[in-house]
Amino acid sequence: MRKTIVALLVALVLALMASAPALAQTTNLVVTKTCDPNPVEVGQLLTCHITLTNTGDSPTADGVLFDLFPPSLQFVSITETSGPAANCFLRDGYNEALCTFDQLGAGESLQVDVVFIPTEAGTFVNGANASAYNPEGVSGSGIGYTNTEINVVNPPPRATTKDQCKYGGYADFGFSSRKECLEFVKD
Repeated sequence: MRKTIVALLVALVLALMASAPALAQTTNLVVTKTCDPNPVEVGQLLTCHITLTNTGDSPTADGVLFDLFPPSLQFVSITETSGPAANCFLRDGYNEALCTFDQLGAGESLQVDVVFIPTEAGTFVNGANASAYNPEGVSGSGIGYTNTEINVVNPPPRATTKDQCKYGGYADFGFSSRKECLEFVKD
């Protein structure tokens, strides 16, 4: 009798587990971006660090991460720094650097550095977007985006004569010492 009751209880538990709705699998792409230095001087290297994270509990497939940059930023390079294997390149004819990837697992991140040289002063918005395919039966956002404001300033004026470096004037030209100013000026 005891074996029969145990067998019935096991059968009941198994039947309940089989009829219970499956937990929904989701993906959620989150894009973050920081650029430094910010503010940056015209002609100085600017590096933007982009992180794409799948905060869902299911992997995505066939994804792409875009960095959409204004014409005032001259593209230098794009490099994957960590995460799944990605193919990163500049899209010819567009102000767009991108990385394609086969899969981004649940909780996994793809990190990319994009390097620019600003060519004019001003405040610019630099966007990053990502999209990926959600496998069948997986819900959630296969799209992520962010915008970053970049402040580009003109470099400070520089001394052009040795006289301008004298008597503390070196500080007016962004130098920390008279010696540094004199080394810069070639009279």
